[in-house]
Amino acid sequence: MMNNDENYWIDENGNKWNKVIYNEKQAILFSSTLINCADCTNCINCINSRNCINCTNCINSRNCINCTNCTNCRNCTDSRNCINCINCINSRNCTDSRNCTNCRNCTNCRNCTDSRNCTNCKNIKGGE
Repeated sequence: MMNNDENYWIDENGNKWNKVIYNEKQAILFSSTLINCADCTNCINCINSRNCINCTNCINSRNCINCTNCTNCRNCTDSRNCINCINCINSRNCTDSRNCTNCRNCTNCRNCTDSRNCTNCKNIKGGE
């Protein structure tokens, strides 16, 4: 059973789904896909997430917004297809990220800051 406020369907852990986008049946279904998650918004298939927004298939997420296929995210913002992100901000197609800031099409990033179309990044700070 979902709690109902003006804008959201809310489960017992404070996870919520926007009423404009989801109906109550969908919210109940998506709530059942969250494991050990709390205070997340519009998330699906997440594990151990807190305060996430629009996450899908996340595991060990922290402060994500608009994540998609994350695995070990930490402080993401606009991630897409991450695997081992840590302190990302505007990631896109990351794989083994670490301390990214404004990545785009990364593959094996490590200590990036303003990366763009990376493939085997290591310690880039200024981009490309």
